[in-house]
Amino acid sequence: MSSYNLSVAVGDDNLIFKLIGRIDSNNAEEIRKAVMLEREKHSDGNIIFDCERLEYISSAGLRIFLSLLKSEKARLEALNIKVKDDKSLVKLINVNKDVNDILDVTNFKSLFKISRVIRDVSALKAKKLGYLGCIEVYSLEGDMLLKVYPENTLIEIIERERELSQAAFAAGVPTLIAYDIVKYKGRFGMLYELIKANTLLAYIENAPAKLEGYAAEMGKLLKVIHDARPDGSIFRKTSDLYKELAIKAAQYLTPDELHMLLNLINTVPEADTLVYGNFSERNIFVRDNELILINMSGASVGNPVYDLGELYLSHILDFENKLPTRQIVLETLYPKIFWNYLIIAYAGTQDASKIKELEEIIRPAALIRLALSPLTLPLSPEAVKRIVEYLREDLFANYDKYINLLKKAKF
Repeated sequence: MSSYNLSVAVGDDNLIFKLIGRIDSNNAEEIRKAVMLEREKHSDGNIIFDCERLEYISSAGLRIFLSLLKSEKARLEALNIKVKDDKSLVKLINVNKDVNDILDVTNFKSLFKISRVIRDVSALKAKKLGYLGCIEVYSLEGDMLLKVYPENTLIEIIERERELSQAAFAAGVPTLIAYDIVKYKGRFGMLYELIKANTLLAYIENAPAKLEGYAAEMGKLLKVIHDARPDGSIFRKTSDLYKELAIKAAQYLTPDELHMLLNLINTVPEADTLVYGNFSERNIFVRDNELILINMSGASVGNPVYDLGELYLSHILDFENKLPTRQIVLETLYPKIFWNYLIIAYAGTQDASKIKELEEIIRPAALIRLALSPLTLPLSPEAVKRIVEYLREDLFANYDKYINLLKKAKF
């Protein structure tokens, strides 16, 4: 018989089982009966399996969890008790990497609420490489890349980003895949294989003479992203994300302006295209002359015009009109020229009339993004006032025109 140990405790209205050793076909039935017996003795609260010292679990062992979940559902149905989330009935906590990999492969994460043991890497030698927005990036022990998230970032958010990265990679998008979530000096982080690379922004700043080539490559990468058709069940719709933000804009827009903003978003044709969100020089790494993405937290599925609108806002509108939303300082590197090379590469044409027609469609998408920026950026009341004034002069004043242009946003 395989070596194992099962202990049980009752606390905080939960029935907690601690699994130690290995669970396989030799002992699975014995463990299942022991668990069911304890459940009969203690019928209240959720069931929690503490798997910190569980070394291995086979398919026979996994069937213990499935059997228990089934019986829990049946018990609650008999009591006419409705549960919002079935996954909360049986929880697996402190799952180590090896067992977590098994749960990943068998898709158990879709059935159970699972939390992993988080390894602390604070003692390892780290060298800061820079920032990806508010995320710090380090090389760790010379062979790992570590992204460290801001304080109070929920682990669910990081796990969600990892899931999006995996789905984007499967759809053909060049992105790094994280292989572990860790803790670093009290904050959550994500580990990747170290790449000998730097951000595209750093490359541009160090070699401004190569601006044209970098811009063209960035345009080509965006086209690759927009050619991807990822699993739509994993990604949220971009339009839904925009509308959720737009509703919150009621705090600085009039009811009529809010109505127009929502109508503009609703006018954008739906699509099953991967939308990166915050596609910028700061979020792209250069590895062996290849551009690669390392931050997929803002990815969604929708119309490519949303990504193009964000770029147009940051490279054209922000600079031409001195708006307060700019996040990347490229004044000396001619952002308009950068945009021109990027959009030519993206569109695959140098025909000025076709580029102009495309930009006319992109402009209202940029203005929509501008309208949402007070909800996504730390802006002062004066900055928000400046944005609203500009929107009234342009977006809302040309509402009918922009509605007709957005109807043409079909890529």
